[in-house]
Amino acid sequence: MKITNTSQGPRGFYNGDALIMLERGETWEGELSDSDQASAKKAGYFGFGDHAAERASEGGTDDTDIHARNAALEAEIADLRARLAKLDQDGDGNPGGSNPAEPPSLTGKNKADLLAIAAAEGVTVEDGATNGQIVDAIEKKRAAA
Repeated sequence: MKITNTSQGPRGFYNGDALIMLERGETWEGELSDSDQASAKKAGYFGFGDHAAERASEGGTDDTDIHARNAALEAEIADLRARLAKLDQDGDGNPGGSNPAEPPSLTGKNKADLLAIAAAEGVTVEDGATNGQIVDAIEKKRAAA
């Protein structure tokens, strides 16, 4: 098997316990275990076979390996974006979130607590409002959301 470094700098891969380092465009020929070969392919820095060696000597890269690696990375990015979206609890596009899944209960709260909840939820309360009026204003804002 021929393995060619198609990257812009020196790269290495393992053959058993031995690290094989290749300069840009350099080709190594030998046998690799299936796991070492899979690892080298996954790295995305190497071309495999005569075609890769010819392209590297011409200053190019093994397009097949590059396109396969690109497709794998695009699929991985899509998967990561989908997983990240599931972590967005408040819908702001970022993981986590400061908005609880359920707003705090308004029952059994004193006026200071109700005013704090109103402020946190962007509800404007007039001076001298009663607890009932504060609760009504909060509930009205929640219903409109």
